[in-house]
Amino acid sequence: MKTKVSKKINKKYGKTIKKIRIMLNLNQHGLAKLLNTAQATISNSENGNRYMSFRNCHKLVKLAQQQNIEVKLEDILPID
Repeated sequence: MKTKVSKKINKKYGKTIKKIRIMLNLNQHGLAKLLNTAQATISNSENGNRYMSFRNCHKLVKLAQQQNIEVKLEDILPID
């Protein structure tokens, strides 16, 4: 069971992922296709239900940076 604190943290990262996706002018399906993952994975990540995998976060950061969107891995993935 998730605590309220961890749910808020997940939502923070999810909002950032959604913001990047919108800046890339993609819907969830389009982003999922580029990341070679399911649309449900994008939805769950954006809604704070789960973290995106390291691999997908890395790919998303690379895509964003190619479009001159300033983002770091730490912005979308909790790194301790």
